[in-house]
Amino acid sequence: SRVGTGIEGIIKVPSNQGIVGHSVDSTKVINVPDAYKDPRFNKEIDKQTGFHTGSVLVVPIQELGEDGQVLGAIQMINKRNPDGSMAAFSKSDEDIVKVLANHVACFIRVVEG
Repeated sequence: SRVGTGIEGIIKVPSNQGIVGHSVDSTKVINVPDAYKDPRFNKEIDKQTGFHTGSVLVVPIQELGEDGQVLGAIQMINKRNPDGSMAAFSKSDEDIVKVLANHVACFIRVVEG
């Protein structure tokens, strides 16, 4: 994935590592209020980019149907309150991103023909 404003090149993370990797492997939504308190979080990316990850929400993108193959994941980071302070993602946020993930899966199916 591409991360970090002003970072040269692409930072690659193996798909089976970190919070995203866990979501992809388990096909489960993962909602973490504080990334640094979660052992699955890969702090090295923040060190490389100078970014500070707070809250994380990951939703796998799956083909529709019972055996839905995982095509990827959507990761949302650092939700903010209206006053700019850090916030955790809500169940409502999860539901919205699940709808987005379903749409992305449909778009991928259409593009791949």
